Parts: sequence; C-alpha cells; structure tokens
Amino acid sequence: MLAVIKDQAGQEDESIADGWIELLLDELVGRGDVKASMKVLAARSVAGNDPKQTRSACKAHAQKIFNDRVGKILVESCGFDEKIPTSECVRRLDLLRKLKPGQLCYEKTWGYGEVTRVDDFYKKVTIDFSKNDGHQMSFSYAAESLMLLGDDHLFAIHYKEPDKLSGMIADEPGEVAKIALRSVGEMSPVDLQDCLVEHGILKEDEWKGFWEKARKALKKDPLVDIPAKRSDKIMLLDEEKAYDDKWFEMLKAETDVDKILELLEELKSEGDIKNLGGTGTDAVLDRIKFAFVADDTSNPGRLARTTVIAESYHLDEGKLGIDKIIDSFFTGSSFTQASSELPTRFLQKFIDLLSRHDTERFRELLLDNLPEMQLAVLNSVMDYLMANDYREHILDSLEASFNSRKVAPVLLLWLSKRDDVLTSDGVLSYYNLLVQMLVAYEGAYTGVQLKMRNQLGALFEQDNWIKKMLEQLSPSQREDILRRIKSQACWDVSAKRSVMGKMIKMYPELEKVMASGGSDKEERVGQGRYTSLRSYREKQEILKKIVEVDIPQNSKDIGIARSYGDLRENAEYETAKQNQSILMKRKDELEQELVTVQSTDFSNLPKDKVGMGTCVVLESESGERKQYNVLGEWDSDENLSIISSRSKLAEILMGRTEGDEAELPSSSGSEKHRIIQVTDVSDEIKSWVKATK
Repeated sequence: MLAVIKDQAGQEDESIADGWIELLLDELVGRGDVKASMKVLAARSVAGNDPKQTRSACKAHAQKIFNDRVGKILVESCGFDEKIPTSECVRRLDLLRKLKPGQLCYEKTWGYGEVTRVDDFYKKVTIDFSKNDGHQMSFSYAAESLMLLGDDHLFAIHYKEPDKLSGMIADEPGEVAKIALRSVGEMSPVDLQDCLVEHGILKEDEWKGFWEKARKALKKDPLVDIPAKRSDKIMLLDEEKAYDDKWFEMLKAETDVDKILELLEELKSEGDIKNLGGTGTDAVLDRIKFAFVADDTSNPGRLARTTVIAESYHLDEGKLGIDKIIDSFFTGSSFTQASSELPTRFLQKFIDLLSRHDTERFRELLLDNLPEMQLAVLNSVMDYLMANDYREHILDSLEASFNSRKVAPVLLLWLSKRDDVLTSDGVLSYYNLLVQMLVAYEGAYTGVQLKMRNQLGALFEQDNWIKKMLEQLSPSQREDILRRIKSQACWDVSAKRSVMGKMIKMYPELEKVMASGGSDKEERVGQGRYTSLRSYREKQEILKKIVEVDIPQNSKDIGIARSYGDLRENAEYETAKQNQSILMKRKDELEQELVTVQSTDFSNLPKDKVGMGTCVVLESESGERKQYNVLGEWDSDENLSIISSRSKLAEILMGRTEGDEAELPSSSGSEKHRIIQVTDVSDEIKSWVKATK
C-alpha cells in the first residue's frame, strides 16, 4: 500500500494520493495505530512533485493523527512552518511522540542521557545527560538535535554495557560493525571509523587492527556487501548476493564506468569467472567494450585499469581490441600519465601487462621517461628494471643526468634510499647526490615536482639519514656540503639552522666553516628579500591553482573553442587564447617571485632596531601613539597592524632605534614622530607568520 501511495503521489494530480491517505489514516487513527500512521506520513513526505503541496498535505495529515491537545503541540514543534525538508519535519514529529521518561538518547554536545520529564505545558523536556544532569530543552530543539536509542542501538550498548561491547570488539568485530550499520545507517569504512572513534567506542590507534579483523568477518558474511572503495557504503543485504542472470542484467544496464569496473573487480574476486555462461560472458564483454569506448584517450588512468581488468578475464581479446589499446600506452606521455593515475593495486599488473606485450620496447620507454614519473611509479618501475637485468642501463641513464647537472627531484628521492647504487666515489657518489639535491632545492618547480623538491629538503632534517650520508664523505666534502647549505637562499631559515646545527654536533670541526666568511646574508636586516611563511605558502597556493586548475581548464576551453570551426572569426577561441597568455605570464611571474623571495619566521633577525620581525610604537607631536608590526614584503594585515617591509612607512623607519625621530606621511603632508619602543613581535603575530591559529 505504501508503494502505491508513493507512486500515485508522484503523478501529476497528487490529490488522488492524498484522498487515499485520508481514508487509510481514518482507519488507522480509529484503531489507535500511531506507528502505522507515521509510516504512511513518512511515505507521503518523500513523494510528490510539488514541494508546497507535499508540505501542506503532510501537515494536514499530521494534524489528523495527533488531534488532541498534546498532539497539536507536537505538530507545532516539528518545523512544518520552517524552511526545512518535509521529510525532516516528519522525522522530528516521530521523535517527539517517542519522548517518554526513561528513554535513552544521545546529543552531540552533551553525550548520552536519559529523559526524566516531558512538560507539554511549557513544551520542554528534561534530560539527565552524562555531562549535565537536569538539562532542559525545548521540544523544537530536542526534535532537531536528539538521537533516540533503543536497547539494541550501538550507543545504548556502549552506555549501558561497556564491558560487553569491549568483549565484542575483541572477539566479534564483524558483529560490532553490523550493529553500527543497523544503528546509524549504512556507512563507508571511513565514516564507520569516524563514528566509532568520535563516540569513544574505539581509540584512533585501535581502528586499523579492529577493521582488519572486522573486514575479514564481513567478507565471509553473505548478507554483507563490502565495497571496493573505502569511500563507498557497506551494505547490509536482505538476501545473499548471487551472480546470476539478474545480476548480469544489472551489470549490462550500468553506464557509470567507475561502477562498471568496481562490479567487474567484485565479480572476479567473489564470483566464478571460469564459468560465466553465455549471459555472463556477453554482459562482461559488452561492459568492457563500453568502458573502452567511453574513455578512449580522455582518461588514461581509467583506461589502463580497464585494460588490466579486461585482460584478467581471458576472454576473446580479438573482440575487445586489447592489443591496439595496449599499443596506445607506448606513445608520448601516455604511460607516465596513466601510471600516475592508476590505483596502487593495479600498477604492478599494468607494468607486467605492457612488459608481456613488447618487452624491449617497454623497457626503452621506461628508461626514456624516468624523470617524469611520480615516486610511487618510479619505485615500481625501478624494481621491475632491476629484476630484469637492466641495472647497467639505469646507471648509465642516471650518470648522464648527473653529468648534465639536471637531475629530476624524483630521481634524487629514489637514489637517497639506494645504498646499493650509491658509491663512495665516482659519478653516483654520496657526495654528488647531496650536491645535486641542494642544486635541485634551488630550482623553481610547481605541482608534484615542487612537492618532491620539498621532500628533498625534509631528508636533510632527518637525523639518521643525514648522519648516514655524512659518514660516507671525506672531511673536505663535509665542509663543502655545509658551505652549500649555508649559502642556500630558498631554504627556510629555521630549518636550515637546524640542519647546520646537527652537522656541527656530529662533526664539531665544522664550526670553523660557520666562523669563516662573516654572518649569513639573511641575518643582516635590510638585505635580501623575505616574507613570512604564511605569505609564502599563500603565494605557492596561488601558483598551484594556476598550474593545476586554471591552465588545464584553459586548455580544455581552447579545445572546445577550436571545435567550433573557423578560428579567424571565433570569439571564444580568441578569448581563450588571451586568457592563456595572461595565465602563463602570471605563472612565470609567481615562479620568479618564489625563487627570489625567501620565507622566514624572522626569529633570527635583530630586535634592537626597526627591521623585519619587529614591533615599533610611534608617538606623534600631538601625543597620539600607534603600533606597527614590520614583517616581510608580501605581508600585510590592517586588523593586526602588520605592514610590509616594502611599504613607504617601513622604509622610512627601517634601521632606526628607540628615541629616533622621523618625518612620516600624513593627511596634511608630513608629521614628525618619535620612536617610543622597538621590540620583538607578539605571540599572536608569530602565530600569524606561521599561519597557525
């Protein structure tokens, strides 16, 4: 009957459905069956094409169900006159009718509680929460915020029988997961983790062990469907899943490529792909062909995944044209792009597939594209090449890069962990690796390459790694590396000092390197170009968006505009090309700025005179005092009185000390001010500098 009501309410004339509901409710109300009446009301709240009519009808139906004095108060308190979904109003009404003394509940602020009193005159409910006894809530707020807990609800078990739940977590993790799904609703593994940790059922560090055991148990349960993706929901089934004709019909009707691939993975993992039968084979072939056509070359990563899955089924490869598709990964940057987009579990299978297709050609492709790969891909590729007698080819390629002084950060990261490749002398020595890493750190990179460049700097801060590296160097080589680090312009000042301090602690004789040549240029106020860590990161984010979002989108816009035809009279194409010019110019400007301006926290700069990283208090001739925080050239925040070191005011004050006077710009021309105080900036400003809250 409920299904019929929902269907009829979805028709053009919803009044017919409401007439049926009136008749049904008359019968149910006459019987005093409020529970069944609420099911009817809930069904009506999610049906219908006209939201206003649905709302009006549901309110009228609710008033029929709750027609006494208390019932009218509940209907008034559930939100029918507010701008919230009608289905939510019905949910709130159902909750309010269940509020009785002794009812266990949960509220995110106050935790678990038990209803002690329901006052329909003042429209309030009193609850003894674990965090606050005798807490009162209005009916409307209680309906919005409370979760009512039955005895079999996970939260109720946690509240009433914590020892029992602890035992189940240890012995029956799969059952705990199912109780959570029945209590809260279907969730993804990620959401399940958040739920259990947030409510104190598990500690953060307990989740991994719990989920490993729970997942194994759930995989064996025929009434549980575990998704391939951690972001998809775990489903509780009414009946066991069967890979029958009905399932294959569902597969064949699916048009979402990602979903198709998930279903094919699921079938291979849990079904019997050797005995698919005619219907099953046709459905699999049909959807693989669909996925190939849908992606073609537009989505290399997914196309590679489809190819791996298709090949694993060992179907008629001639019908699928797999050989031609595999060939497409041997051209240009196809392999590099596809492998970087592939889920990790497919990467090795993809490498093996291409190797079987054309071994020599594939290995040459890999050697030519090593610098363009992401680190995870490079690790797998290097392992493959090393295992297939291509070690000498790899070494020749790396030596050529070292000799050209242009080594990609990804190759340096790979080498940094390969004691089996590095030597004490020669081209691929520990010393040359450190030199190349410092050279790369001075380079201008964006996107993934910038991330890997920063990882190179982070290696120097790891005690064990830098110690191992320095042990392989001669005394003169260690001195040279320290000098190179000392002269680094792009390195964060505090991080650089930390690295140099570690080196000197390991080898005290290096102190002489620091003593020679005077102080670093970054320690001298007014020399060099600096900005706060915060502003530097903001600039990096702007560049990242241009490179990773704006430029790719512009390329798409150009392609779309080009498809419109004649470029001589194509306004869309001309606009897109102009935008391309602007984006590329802005990208070049930002890259140059990020190379020439250094980030710092200003902690190493003197505070006895006005300079970057100081707070200065000024007093005018009229006695008015103002405070300014002088930071780097990209820094400014009017609310915190932060001014840039390149501002006119800062440039006038720079280098002056307490008691000095200066003519500063004013609305009437200029006015004499005296410097009352020069100090370090406050903790609030220091937090701002580091972009902390």
